[in-house]
Amino acid sequence: MLAIVCVSVLGVFGFLVFSFAALIGAAGLAVGLAFQGTLSNLAAGVMLLIFRPFKVLDVVQVGGVKGTVDEIDLFSTIIDTVDHRRVYVPNSAVFGAIIENFSYFDTTRVDLVFSVDAAFDVGAIRKELEKLLGKIPLIRERPAPALVLKNLNFKMTEWEIQAWCNTSESAAIREKCLMMAREAIDVVRPSVVYPRHLNSVDD
Repeated sequence: MLAIVCVSVLGVFGFLVFSFAALIGAAGLAVGLAFQGTLSNLAAGVMLLIFRPFKVLDVVQVGGVKGTVDEIDLFSTIIDTVDHRRVYVPNSAVFGAIIENFSYFDTTRVDLVFSVDAAFDVGAIRKELEKLLGKIPLIRERPAPALVLKNLNFKMTEWEIQAWCNTSESAAIREKCLMMAREAIDVVRPSVVYPRHLNSVDD
């Protein structure tokens, strides 16, 4: 504002102010280009504070970074990863990307896919898995857990466990389901014994 007033006063006294005006315009353009990234981060930060797609202490994945939100300011979002790395993500990269909030709901579904040799009896495996699945106390009864036979061929059967639990306990549930699957495989014996090939190394 002072520069504009000074140029205007010089024009009143007869000085040619066109060069000054051009200089001020060029300087304004340069400053605008220099602050373009900062202004976009500021605008994105304001939008994040208004719409609040996540809050502090939420577990999110934005801009290829997954972790716990530590702070949201006007220019960047600070995320702490599980391996103790602090990442400063510009707000323009956050607001302009897909935001995945793992803490938005109190419950989540754990999906675990594993394969079993085709020699194992399908009915016996299902019965043993369902029995062991009901012994995990952290799994919610509603919605009820599901055991799905996803694929079946002459080599293996592919199973999927779908279990609902509290979001904070999802890692523990996944580990327990893995141990349960291993236990079920150890309990159920193969119903078919395939003959060994005559040219195998053991023969």
